Amino acid sequence: MRLGVAVFSLALVLAAPSARAELGVGISSDAEHQMLLVQRPPSMQAELIGLADNDIPLFGPVDCATLGARHLQTARSGALSIEVIVARYNIVNVWTGNLCAEGNDVSVQAREARAWLAELAGLRRAEDGAAFIDARRRFAEMLVFGAPGQAPDYAEARRYLSTEAEADPAMLLYLAFLDENGLGGAPDLAQAFQHLHSAGARGVGEAEALLAQASELGLLGQARDETDAVARYERLAESVNPPVWFRLGRMLLDGRGAARDPCRAQVLLHRARSHAWNPVLEADQYLDRIREEGLCRS
Repeated sequence: MRLGVAVFSLALVLAAPSARAELGVGISSDAEHQMLLVQRPPSMQAELIGLADNDIPLFGPVDCATLGARHLQTARSGALSIEVIVARYNIVNVWTGNLCAEGNDVSVQAREARAWLAELAGLRRAEDGAAFIDARRRFAEMLVFGAPGQAPDYAEARRYLSTEAEADPAMLLYLAFLDENGLGGAPDLAQAFQHLHSAGARGVGEAEALLAQASELGLLGQARDETDAVARYERLAESVNPPVWFRLGRMLLDGRGAARDPCRAQVLLHRARSHAWNPVLEADQYLDRIREEGLCRS
């Protein structure tokens, strides 16, 4: 779902047949305008294999051929333990992302996997001592985007997101997506903008990136303000954010919102293009332009 350039959209992006849905902003049918909000390894073939001492999950590559045999029996064993939580999380990860679509031995049913995901999303560290896993956001994505054998449930998504947003402001991004696209209610661009504004004020960097893009292009009913967009992108560029580097680099290359600076643009575009997990391949054409036109001679 990538909409026209006049429409702001938190779009559903399918990076590859094996990848799960992700939130992004689609302002054009051209790939160069696509800004992902969730940055993960492109393959999404990651399996929870253990827990570090500080409860940070440790991930490794999925072995699709033996995944079910290794996890299903444990996942179905009943009483919760760290081992059961890990097994259920891995099975749910495969189900929601439609990973291992071929050549796997996972036989979980949608109803069973949904129940496990709902249970994982309801866990609280203080209650059971379990390591924090991103099951709440995974549950939100399942409600908004659906999963194999499970259609989206926009009404339930709105109820769940509204409740969880108090503790996790990133949930407001999904509410913005629903309001912008009129899913589970009438389209409400002003409310979508307000959700992004609230998320940004609470420190959600992805929301800040979308607000910057709204300023750059005059979207969601906002006046076009390229100076504001550059200022926002500059703040975000201090952290690792290839899509922001790409958009800021293009603005500096064209002299939009700030003085033209092809050399700084070249640095930013190169960083966006060379990022290991989320490279912006479309940066190549702008780097070629800088080189071919001799715009940066330093």
